[in-house]
Amino acid sequence: MDDTAFAGGKALREAGRFAEAIDVLQQLLAHQPAHLEARRWLADSLLAQGNAAIRSQPCEAEHCYRQAIYTWPGFFEAISNLGESLVEQLRLPEAQAMFRTALTLRPADANTGFAYAVALLLSGNLAEGWRHFEARRSMAAWHYDRRHDLPQWQEGMSVQGRHLLLMAEQGIGDVIQFARYAPVLAGNGIAVTLEVPATLLPLFRSMPGPRAVVTPDQPARGCDLACPLMSLPLLCGTALDTIPPALPQLRIPPERIGVWHDWLGSFMGRRIGLVCSGDPRNPTGAVRSVPFAALAPLFSLPSHQFVLLQIDIRDADRIGIETAPNLLRPGGLLRDFADTAAIVSQLDLVIAADTGVAHLAATLGRPVWLLLPYRPDWRWMLHRHDSPWYPAMTLYRQPSRGAWDDVVEAVRRDLAAA
Repeated sequence: MDDTAFAGGKALREAGRFAEAIDVLQQLLAHQPAHLEARRWLADSLLAQGNAAIRSQPCEAEHCYRQAIYTWPGFFEAISNLGESLVEQLRLPEAQAMFRTALTLRPADANTGFAYAVALLLSGNLAEGWRHFEARRSMAAWHYDRRHDLPQWQEGMSVQGRHLLLMAEQGIGDVIQFARYAPVLAGNGIAVTLEVPATLLPLFRSMPGPRAVVTPDQPARGCDLACPLMSLPLLCGTALDTIPPALPQLRIPPERIGVWHDWLGSFMGRRIGLVCSGDPRNPTGAVRSVPFAALAPLFSLPSHQFVLLQIDIRDADRIGIETAPNLLRPGGLLRDFADTAAIVSQLDLVIAADTGVAHLAATLGRPVWLLLPYRPDWRWMLHRHDSPWYPAMTLYRQPSRGAWDDVVEAVRRDLAAA
């Protein structure tokens, strides 16, 4: 009977029927508490159930992870993932304690080291956070294993007299945010080549500071040292009060400004850019994205015209976007971010989800109202409405998970009062 129950519980777990597996294995262990394999599979089922709930129901995930740890003390994955569920609830000191415990069990685990870094950075502990943030370079899901011909810039290594390649990494917004270090390094007499995605090249190729701007598939001529862009805060010792200013003098091709000036036409009121979602390939995109329907109250404001600054449109948003009043939609006419920048330069304000466009607009010095989920990305930290990275940015935060209506109402109120 015990073997049959164990086999059934294991089969249910492997089929993804976690709740049923947990019930069967708990009943088995109530009668045979020394059944170690049943205990292991129960812990694993609880872990899987927690993983399925961690984004949408982090409290339920926390309960599952704690049960798993109780069932199997020292269960590394459950301890680490418990830390993740606590971050989702913004219980950062508890989360950091869990990650430290997990790292005593597996000090070299890159996923846990990165999660610990995120919790530290989100809490504003940049010094320790940057150091653990280096764990991302060992994560299999991200692609740092390239440019093998160039050694990596390491702490304590002098870069004077070297030609440094700053390697693009992660998303468009990350490249825009951290490219600010290129002119800083160049101003200190270091030869720099900056690597950017192709869609940024027309906008960045003439930026001051770097000797060259290339795409990841182009040769980095003359470079003898490389560094991923997001390692620069660590190597430069960046603290909250020493964050370099956003990119100076980012030059928009004048002909692009002229083309989009004509396309926009004349309007006597306020013209506002909108972004409700970003790259659909981003794994956190669903959490960051704002349902377009939630933005409906903004369209009732008189003397306001809106411009949709995104190409990718989610199916759930399509009808709302196509029927929204006072909304201009350049869509596929946006060839790259130089076109986006040309439009943004002619707007009064940009209201955006956490996307590359928000970084671009803030870098250009345009006012940006950033719409953030309850659990924001690490760079926005907690409990503040401004950003040390972008003086032109105001942060609007969900007061509770999923509460986009509250965020939009605050934006509508502030727009009406402006």
